[in-house]
Amino acid sequence: MHELNATKRIIKDVLETCKKYDVKQVSEIVVRVGILTSFEAEPIKYYFSTIKEEYPILTKAKLIILIEDSEIYCKTCKKENIIKNSYLMECPECGSDEVKIIKGQDVIIQEIKRGTK
Repeated sequence: MHELNATKRIIKDVLETCKKYDVKQVSEIVVRVGILTSFEAEPIKYYFSTIKEEYPILTKAKLIILIEDSEIYCKTCKKENIIKNSYLMECPECGSDEVKIIKGQDVIIQEIKRGTK
């Protein structure tokens, strides 16, 4: 169910951006989803395919989801590392759990491609 709210937010942000730049038709939307969000790509795509029909500007749009690994900074060994899952939040270098999340907990619209009518 969290994916439904995330999808609604993506659509809202896309519509606001399109209005700002006078975009009349969207052909493709690329979204980066951080692994730490725990969102699954398929439910977001499903909700998008259903909800987009309510907005003429989005009816031809394709949604591409890129799952982004998380990146952490270890306060103990002072190194940055990529974490490939959302379950283990410790430094792979030294094992410390004193880490700061740098990347991977956001949903970011990376690109909106303008379509033709």
